[in-house]
Amino acid sequence: MTLELPSQSLRPVGGEPEQPCCEGEGDSERPPEPTTCALVQASTLDGLRDEARGLLARLEAGERGLLRAGGAGSLRAAFAGDELGRLEALAHGAARSPRPRTQPAPLAFLFPGQGAQRPAAAAWWSERPAFAEALAECAAVLDPHLPRPLRALLVDPDPGVDLGQTALTQPLLVAFGVALAAQWRAWGVAPTWVTGHSLGELCAAWAASCCTTRELLELSLERGRAMQALPAGAMAVVFAEPARVEGLLADLGGEAWVAARNGAADAVIAGPSAAVERARRLATLEGLEVRPLEVSFAAHGPAVEPALPGLEAAARRVSWSPPRVGWVSTATAGAMLAPPDALHWRNQTRRPVRFADSLATLRKKGVEVFLELGPGASLTRLAAGQVGGATCLASAAGEAEPAAHVAAVAARLWERGIAVDWERVSEDLGLPR
Repeated sequence: MTLELPSQSLRPVGGEPEQPCCEGEGDSERPPEPTTCALVQASTLDGLRDEARGLLARLEAGERGLLRAGGAGSLRAAFAGDELGRLEALAHGAARSPRPRTQPAPLAFLFPGQGAQRPAAAAWWSERPAFAEALAECAAVLDPHLPRPLRALLVDPDPGVDLGQTALTQPLLVAFGVALAAQWRAWGVAPTWVTGHSLGELCAAWAASCCTTRELLELSLERGRAMQALPAGAMAVVFAEPARVEGLLADLGGEAWVAARNGAADAVIAGPSAAVERARRLATLEGLEVRPLEVSFAAHGPAVEPALPGLEAAARRVSWSPPRVGWVSTATAGAMLAPPDALHWRNQTRRPVRFADSLATLRKKGVEVFLELGPGASLTRLAAGQVGGATCLASAAGEAEPAAHVAAVAARLWERGIAVDWERVSEDLGLPR
């Protein structure tokens, strides 16, 4: 359970959509200029600067879309969105040399948990071919159990359907994660490691090839139903050191608990509604910032005990395989080597989420790039505050134009040596070539 924050993005080099102009009779709106993604590669810094100068001249001459300069080489620089100043700095020798890349930077996919949901989260993504195909595969499993077809719920939700229902939210988020992973893989982007926050651990296990898509979706349905049947509870984020928050809860009799350790100054508390409210008041009196989470139950603690037998039984019906991609479990903050058995999923649901410790483990494993696969950017923001020197990216565009944002993310990945199928990206984003 994490507090969602808006993602950051970059504007297209081609500029924002033009304001209405007046020419001739009446007003008209010019269409926005195409998204631009410019890639420079060379074997020496002087060569990179030469290529950047040529690229700058092409941009100033009005070229837009996917632009490439240079050939093979260990030095890469990418410019997507509002980065003309950075390109100019490189072209005129004012920028430092990028780090040589003879090997791709290790990449981790981050899958968020409940709380990441957004209305119409798939509205733009559903028009990307691989996402749409994977979503259709998920719909074949989920639609018989949903009040409306999966695609409709993720693209154009009915106001009469409460997407906040846990039994609905959890399979929808899992399906979104599956489809987003399929789209990034279609663009050539594959993770070295995966991890997931709370519910997101199911997606991480699937992304590590531990189960089939059908098994994942069926388990997410069971988990969602089991969590929704739990007694009412509450959760909130307290922006303080988890140890301090635990002490505060102990002073109140221990009715509430720390459900997630997200960072050095970020702890999620859970418990009966009255106990969480008392903790919120005390934390506020102590000068701490507190934000409630929109959930109906208290996760990752004693309140989930009634759901555990059913969840464990459902997990036993899955034919689990050993991970074929590196996977760090946020239940243990350790690398998973064996197939996750039913007891793992029981413990993972009951224990606190160790997201901060899991990020530290991934950094020790050499991960340099973190990409969040969800409708928001909460894990991206959490990671950015803890993994100094690493690159943290969100798939979600937030308020930015989606194609420009995704082009910028793909550019950052490519700049760090990660394979990107630019032909597919260009086609799917509509970049002129």
